[in-house]
Order: sequence, then structure tokens, then C-alpha cells
Amino acid sequence: MARNLLETLLGAIVLIVAIVFLVFAYSSSQLRETNGRIEVLDDPEPGAAWDGPLVVLVNRASASASEIFAGAIQDYQRGLVVGQQTYGKGSVQNLYPLDRYALGPNAGFGQLTVTIGKYYRVTGDSTQHRGVEPDITLPSLLNTDDIGESTRESALPWDRIGAARYTPEPAELPVVAMVERVHEERVAHNPDIVALQGDVDALQQLRSQRDVSLNLVKRRAERDAIDAERLTRENARRLQARILCEGANGPATAYADEELDRKGIFVIPDILANAGGVTVSYFEWVQDRGGYFWDEETVNQRLERIMVQSFDEVASMAGRHGLNLRIGAYMLAIERVAAVHRLRGMYA
Repeated sequence: MARNLLETLLGAIVLIVAIVFLVFAYSSSQLRETNGRIEVLDDPEPGAAWDGPLVVLVNRASASASEIFAGAIQDYQRGLVVGQQTYGKGSVQNLYPLDRYALGPNAGFGQLTVTIGKYYRVTGDSTQHRGVEPDITLPSLLNTDDIGESTRESALPWDRIGAARYTPEPAELPVVAMVERVHEERVAHNPDIVALQGDVDALQQLRSQRDVSLNLVKRRAERDAIDAERLTRENARRLQARILCEGANGPATAYADEELDRKGIFVIPDILANAGGVTVSYFEWVQDRGGYFWDEETVNQRLERIMVQSFDEVASMAGRHGLNLRIGAYMLAIERVAAVHRLRGMYA
């Protein structure tokens, strides 16, 4: 009777066990009831429906039955678990309706949730409290300090029972070391992962704040700054160019500059790319002062010579100091102002 009741209550677990059996024909987990009885959940129909590569994606919200699946895949070395440490919910509950004690119908007394057992991996380790640790870690917006069984004071602790008889794959997955190495490289350069990590860092910074200004203007300014940074991260994620030429004045924020540098995108800053109009305006002033006007070919020739020379000088400055062109242009400008100041001094 207890066994039949348990099978009825563990609908999600029975379903996930069935899914496990589709990818390998072995025991998936163990179940220990409150009376100490341990049941090994075996495959009633030997044979696997899928024997190809397998990756299981999890995060802190992956709980209960999904942890059975992830743990089984990991224990049998059948595939890779990727993501974040899971929730750590390794207990089994029964819903006990209280309306059965009511004198009339529809009393609405609710129900009790009673823990009647815990489940364990075939290794004997519980998923309770600790969850499943992924083979490859990905950044996540879910904070393990705020979410999960380990954050609850009354949560059942982690424990271990005897291991079930099981045979993992003949050898450790040969691709794990290679995948870890490639993953570390991708973390630094993949735009989606970098953008997600930026969101995680920004959220963590907000969580660490211990005071909030009551000044409306200041609060709006803070909100606008957060929105601007988020928009910059999204634009950087979508940007797939190798060279970025700024055709407007000040189109990139300081945060965007950092992202562009990190992605290795060659940026031609506005001071170079967008200076043609100002230069030609200077030509007009020179012509007006002299009362002599150039033809279009002369204007284009002189403009090209100045623009190319300016780019070469800025690129040389940036190259000598290992900086980007924007910082190189700032350095060159300051150097020229300093040189003139030494020659002429300050004057009105």
C-alpha cells in the first residue's frame, strides 16, 4: 500500500526516471523512505533509445526530478552537465488534505505537505542541500546565496547512503578536458557569454548596495546610467565587426570603449573619422581670409593629405604605447598643447 501510494505521489520522479532510461539502460537513482527502506529505481525495459552525445543544461532553479536526471548523467559519465549548481531539493513530499476532517463539504482547510523520503544518486550521495555541481560552469543571474535549499535554515542536510551497483561508461569522457579549455577561451571572447557576465556583474553590484538615495533627480540619474550600460552591453553583444569607424561625435561611452577593446575591435575614433567636415570648414576660413578660393580638386587633395597624416601620427603614438587610437589621439593632442605652452607660455 505504501509503495503504491509512493508511486502515485512521485509522478514527476517516475517521469524523469523514464527519461533517464531512454539515454541509458541502468539504475537512475535510489529512494529512501522515512522508515529506512531503500529502493533502487531500475530500468524495467532494458535498452537505450539514444546513445549519442548528451549535454544537460541546468541552473539554480533546476530542482528535484531534474537533479536526478543531471546526477545520473554525471555518475554514469554519459554526458556533460553544464550551467550552475542546482537547487538542492532532494526530498520527497506527500500532500495530505485536511478537508477529510471537515464536517461539511468544501471546508477549505487546505493541505499539509509532509516529507516522506529522500532520493539519492547511484553513488549514494544525496542531492539534498548541495544539488548537482556542473562539469562546465556558465554565468547566471540567479544568486546561489539567495536561492536554493542551502539558503533555508530548516532544510534537511546533505547525507549519504550506500552506493547502488552501477557501471559507469568505460572511461571518463575524453572530451571533458578539451571542452573545459575551449570554454575558458570562449568565456573571454564569446559576445553572448560576455554580455551575460556583464549583466551578472551589474546585478551583483546592485545587490551589494546598502543604501538608496531619496533624491529623485539622483535616483533617475542612477537609473539612466544603469540603462545606458545595459544598452551598451547589448549593442556590444550584437556587434560582429572587426573594424568600427565612428561617423558621429562621441557615439561611444567609456564603458563601450572598454567592451570594444576587450573584443579586439579596431576603432577609428570620431576625432579622426569625423574630422573631415571641421577641416574643410577651416579651409573655408583660410580662403575667406586670403580672398582666394580653391577648386574642388585642391580641397580634396589637401583634405586627404591632412587626414592621412593625422591618422598615421595618431596610430604611431598609439602603437608606441600599446593603446587604442582614441587614447593615442588624446596623448598626441596633449603633447602638442604642452609643446606650444613651453614655447609661448600662457596668453590671453
